[in-house]
Amino acid sequence: MPIAYEPEKFWGVVFARRGSAVPYVIKRTVTLTVIAGAVIALHRFFPNSMAGFDGTALLPFQMMVAFVMGFRLSGAFNKFESANKAVLDMHASTRKIMNRLVTYCARSPQLDEALIRIRRLLVLSCVLVKKHVRVEKSFYFEERCGLVTQQELKAMTKTIMLEASMPAGDGRKSTYPARNWPAVAFYHVQRELVKIFHDGHLPSSPHAAHIDALMDQLSDTLEEVELIGLTMAPLPYAQVTRWITLAFLVFLPFESVVRCQHTAWSGHTPRTPHPSAHHTSAHYWHRSAAAPRTARFPAPG
Repeated sequence: MPIAYEPEKFWGVVFARRGSAVPYVIKRTVTLTVIAGAVIALHRFFPNSMAGFDGTALLPFQMMVAFVMGFRLSGAFNKFESANKAVLDMHASTRKIMNRLVTYCARSPQLDEALIRIRRLLVLSCVLVKKHVRVEKSFYFEERCGLVTQQELKAMTKTIMLEASMPAGDGRKSTYPARNWPAVAFYHVQRELVKIFHDGHLPSSPHAAHIDALMDQLSDTLEEVELIGLTMAPLPYAQVTRWITLAFLVFLPFESVVRCQHTAWSGHTPRTPHPSAHHTSAHYWHRSAAAPRTARFPAPG
């Protein structure tokens, strides 16, 4: 998942550790570096082994890899932008709901308590969406600050919701699905809003309908996030793009060796192809690892 950073801090971005794709890149890069080292050793001990390799095998893959990387990064940024919009829409819906309630309702001690509960549940719904995206299961901080009550926490994490009790079932029991925890907060908010309307705090049905529409927009954010997280390239396309880039990275050491041969023949000192293959491999795998991470829901702050 992408981590927020400060773009103006150049070296801070370069050497960032949290959220970095480097751990995912090193293993793949080292694997292909072994191939590059094997090619160098082959060329050193058998100088004429690549006499028939003219260095043109890499050309068809260069343009294809450029298109593939451009498409992947563009798609990842578009999904990240959509996720940012979903976050802002969610915050806008919560703000509008509270603004409408404070503006429409006549203030009273009983209403103030209900508004505080609704505000807490709205914040809790946003936090639960974040937990769903980040796959977080702990409620330590939420319990300490009073954002979630023991009753709500028990309903989400300990109450048995499903049981395989049919003759063909295995008797297993499961609690409320973690991916639907935000729905619990949405449900409690809706109940509070209905109670406020039944108690006569809202002036009319159109006022309640307007708030219900905002509540629907807020709950729809969960499906938007799910769409962003579940949308991926079809398997045939993903497989073809990986074969193209893998062929490019495998042929790169051979291309480097051939270019070194041409450099030596032209009277210049030949350079080892190993760093070129290693850096290009690391560059590709870094972008390959960063693109899917960018396509996920953005981290706030």
